[in-house]
Amino acid sequence: MAEGDRSKIGFVFWIAQLGLLLVVFSVMHLGVIAQETLFNLVIIAVLGVMLALIAVTVRGGQFAPAPPSLKTVAATIAGFVILLLVNLGIWYFFDAPLFSSIGSEAWSERLLVNILAAICEEDLFFGVYCVAKAANLPDVWILFLSTVVFWALHGLVLNIHSFEVVVFLTAGRLVLTGLYAVTDHSDPSYVVHILWNVLNS
Repeated sequence: MAEGDRSKIGFVFWIAQLGLLLVVFSVMHLGVIAQETLFNLVIIAVLGVMLALIAVTVRGGQFAPAPPSLKTVAATIAGFVILLLVNLGIWYFFDAPLFSSIGSEAWSERLLVNILAAICEEDLFFGVYCVAKAANLPDVWILFLSTVVFWALHGLVLNIHSFEVVVFLTAGRLVLTGLYAVTDHSDPSYVVHILWNVLNS
């Protein structure tokens, strides 16, 4: 992405924020995850959204939803296919299928938690991406830093004890942050992450 490009906020971003409220209330009602964990996820999401809105404002962007383009649709499909191929490759080479599913045994509850995690994580990383671009940080640095933070976030809830998990998390974050860099649009990463977590529920 060029240095002067502005990050665009899409329809999915705004829909995800409305969905986040519904999911949070559903998860609270069901008591699927600990209140402290839920609180932390919401704080992460709010922080990310605030960072994104501030950065977009500073760069003279707009909050009105930017419509999808052929480029964003193609990038979304490509990102999902790449994640799928990485997962299949890890399954083949390490005989270890990886799933991002966390939570209870009930499918509906796992689905809610996975959607919650996807939205909160993308809120954070989109916000950080927007701020980093506003500071003219090169995309390579943004990719590296977001991957390290992604490891740390997942290390809090997953037992990162094997090389294949590190490969999966690295590839996943590089794809998702890479979609921001390639399209300069919020929506492809949100769609891919949410769809991936739904698939793994």
